[in-house]
Amino acid sequence: SKVLKDLNTSELKFGGLLEEFLLKGYDINLVEQDGKKIIVKKKNKVNNKEIKPELENLTKISETWISDSHLCNEAQQLHMINEIYKETATRGINTVLHFGDLTDGDYQNRPDHRYELFRLGATRQAEYFAEYWPYIEGITTYMITGNHDKTHEKNGGVDIGKMISRLRPDIKYIGSERAIFRPEENSRTTIEMYHPGGGCASSLSYRAQKYIEKLEPGCKPNAVGFGHYHQSHFLSYRNVIALLLPCTTAKSPFAIRQGLENTMGAYFINMYVNSRGEIEMFEFEEKRFTMKDVKNNDFLKV
Repeated sequence: SKVLKDLNTSELKFGGLLEEFLLKGYDINLVEQDGKKIIVKKKNKVNNKEIKPELENLTKISETWISDSHLCNEAQQLHMINEIYKETATRGINTVLHFGDLTDGDYQNRPDHRYELFRLGATRQAEYFAEYWPYIEGITTYMITGNHDKTHEKNGGVDIGKMISRLRPDIKYIGSERAIFRPEENSRTTIEMYHPGGGCASSLSYRAQKYIEKLEPGCKPNAVGFGHYHQSHFLSYRNVIALLLPCTTAKSPFAIRQGLENTMGAYFINMYVNSRGEIEMFEFEEKRFTMKDVKNNDFLKV
């Protein structure tokens, strides 16, 4: 308790820091005595363990992260998505992760929502997505559904993610609102794809930080991406890299009425991982769109 007081930190944050030290090869250990965790400094004077491996000894993983496309709403910006996929191909990336809200769904408890849509119903929205979502040979898209997609399930028990995946072999549906993605089969690197609910906090880092705080030690992913918020932010906390994903749609009438923020873009990501699957280096480049890039009636010009 004296250490925590001197450092002005919590036990949870201090534990996360120690976990990171252990992963980096520092010569410390944690033991439990009388139900209390204490820190033990090993007596070894020499530590030959490599703390920071060279770049050439790491495995490079490249991906494009995208979220909240909201297709079938008149505010959709399919040309932005096409541009992201073209740049993905130019960069030689063959994996795209979509973090939910593929379609705009159908909120039956919001009668005005239907007047924002140009395709109604799960079948028509799934068919539209499958027909118009970019296809580039060699690129595979892994996706989860979001709260808008889930409205089809609430209305009639339809999992639109499964429907889309059946129509497009290059699109893999891996979970409803949350999934763990491994870049390669038997890979030890884990990426959590998460599409939460609720509103945005005044601090961009708040939602992600609170979520990571609740993750149990030993069960944390190496990285986590958050859809839903239509915001862009990066943080590293408790040895977990986290990104809030921007959207790829213009503001809908609902978002305008609610005064919601709407950051548009995507991330091109390079991860360098060691043999244990841990991320030693994380590079991210944001592709940002502004209001000048928004095309009115984009859905009529596809």
